[in-house]
Amino acid sequence: MNEYCELESLDLTGQIINNASFFGSNLRNGNFNGVTAINANFCDTNLTNAKFVGADLTGANLSESYLNGADFTNANLTGADLSHSDLTGAIFTGAIMDGVVLHRALYTNEIAV
Repeated sequence: MNEYCELESLDLTGQIINNASFFGSNLRNGNFNGVTAINANFCDTNLTNAKFVGADLTGANLSESYLNGADFTNANLTGADLSHSDLTGAIFTGAIMDGVVLHRALYTNEIAV
């Protein structure tokens, strides 16, 4: 579903997209607030400035992605893979990050949760 797509500014607010794959897509400035995306695949995706406020990303694959300025406020990232991703300026205030994989992720400051 939706692999290698140009979907800049896509708005999926509150949608259920469990197991969806956006591999290699451009989702820059996307709105995923309140989305349920359990085990979704966002690997190698441009999510610069995307909004995931209150989203459930349990087990999601966000590895090798551009997450610059993304907002994960109050999101559930339990077991998510953010390895090799650029998290520069990303916001994780109040996020649940149990078991998150951050191997070789790039970030400018400590990740505050």
